[in-house]
Order: sequence, then C-alpha cells, then structure tokens
Amino acid sequence: VIGLLFVLCLPWGPVGIAVAWVASCWILAIPALWYAGRPADLGIAEIVTAIWKYVLASALAGGTAALIIRRIPSLTTAPGWVGAVDRSVMVSVLFAALYLGAVILLHGGCDPLRQVATLVRDMLPGPLSRSFRAVAVTSDARTSAAI
Repeated sequence: VIGLLFVLCLPWGPVGIAVAWVASCWILAIPALWYAGRPADLGIAEIVTAIWKYVLASALAGGTAALIIRRIPSLTTAPGWVGAVDRSVMVSVLFAALYLGAVILLHGGCDPLRQVATLVRDMLPGPLSRSFRAVAVTSDARTSAAI
C-alpha cells in the first residue's frame, strides 16, 4: 500500500510523498486496530467511537493553525535557522492551544484533560504517583496493625 501510494504521488514531489505517507497511515490504521483488538474482543466500532473526537480536534486545530500562520508574514518569511525555530515554536504553541480548545469543545468539558493528568500522575515514579501513595498508606496501615 505504501509503495503504491508513493509511486502514484511521485509526480507531485515532496508534497505528494507527504500526502501518500499520511494516506497510507490512515488506510493501514483501521485493519491494524481491528487486528490488535481481536484478542480482547474489541471491535473497530468501539475504537472509532472512543477516538473520533480527538481525531477531529486534531484536524480542526491543524487546519486552523495553518490558516493563521499563513496570515502572519513575519513567520512565513523569516530566514535561516532562527526563523525555522521561531516558526516551529509558534506553530506548536498555536496548535496545542487550538487542539486543547477543540477537545474541550467537542467533549463538552475538561474531563479528558483531567483523565490525561491523572494518567500522567499515575505513571510518574516515586512520591508523585498516586499508586505510590496508595501503597505507602497500605503498608503504613499494615505496619501499624502489626505493632
């Protein structure tokens, strides 16, 4: 699939190759998710239902960021590596803000952001992790009961 799309999109140069790459990722993602979900009896419909708002938020944020950045001449014409770094930082910050706003809008609140914050906190090592505190409290209770 990837090779065929690359060959078909070669006449459009680097933009064609980029489009071929993105298209191939999307074309191959659906069967990959279906196959990966089979052992857990997780169908593709459940996966799509869970992620469609995030995908839409990403597309909206990316398109809006591209439109906004094109309207700022100082960013599009800045020369050299300083201009490239400036563009990268500005586009990243703008995209992040637009994406978070779109996620909040599409979900009707900040619940997804709270879920991610909880997940990140649980993954942190040591005393910052909620699971570490739960284990510490449990072990303290057992130690107190044994004494």
